[in-house]
Amino acid sequence: MKPRVFQIETKNLKENLFKLFEAMDLLNVLKNQERIILKPNLTTKIPYPITTDPRFVEVLIETFLSFFKGEILIAEGSGGCDTKEAFEKLGWEKISKKFGVKLVDLNREERIKLENKNASKLKEVWLPKILFSGYLISLPVPKEHGEAIFTCALKNQIGIYLSRDFVKEYDKEMLEKKGIFVAKEIWERGWNKGELHFLGIHDSIFDLNLYRKPDLVICDGRVGVKGGELGGKEFKIGKIFASFDPVALDSHLAKTFGFDWKKIKYLSLSNKILGEAEDFGVIKI
Repeated sequence: MKPRVFQIETKNLKENLFKLFEAMDLLNVLKNQERIILKPNLTTKIPYPITTDPRFVEVLIETFLSFFKGEILIAEGSGGCDTKEAFEKLGWEKISKKFGVKLVDLNREERIKLENKNASKLKEVWLPKILFSGYLISLPVPKEHGEAIFTCALKNQIGIYLSRDFVKEYDKEMLEKKGIFVAKEIWERGWNKGELHFLGIHDSIFDLNLYRKPDLVICDGRVGVKGGELGGKEFKIGKIFASFDPVALDSHLAKTFGFDWKKIKYLSLSNKILGEAEDFGVIKI
């Protein structure tokens, strides 16, 4: 069967999320799972829609708890600030207390060494051990991106990485020659995914998903962001998107933004290997 991208309107959110899960047979998919790991996009401490909306995730957790009896974790490794600060400033600690859901800072988690000769750049990598202990659900926000062109599910996996030596001397000229435009104050407090930009962001996105791609993607598409990943303008979409194939979902949403997936290198690398960028169905609920 072809991969499918499911989409549903955002009004009556909790009711429609349950309809979405029923259409995907998610209740059956999760029945033998003991742990769900929710991976939002908290690259910085800037509120929604630059980062995943905790209010959306609150409704999502309520929906999961109506049928899922296992453990739920929220796990992220922020790149532009301390993850603990993002959890606190953006309201995630309140969700943790309300539902008894543990917050996990992936930047501080125990890591395991993995190797893959088919990786483009990251032939060897250290990733958080906890990511392999449960059902990983990515909760990205769809945005235009200055370097990656478009960011959604696949790029959200950048948060699982940690540069081996991320406290580097700031050299603005050298960085900008490499196409990396990062404010000094961000760099100096630990821009801890920066190594991936030296290696090549598209290859790095592909590689990280080769090691650990999400089992499911649920994308809050009420709005997207055009004109830059940190300071762009809201772009109304008005739908929730979900898929077991992150490549299909990213390709579908990239088209919504007006992009051709073939011109986004990480999607071209991922097609037919991590998922389907072209040969998939769209189910409107």
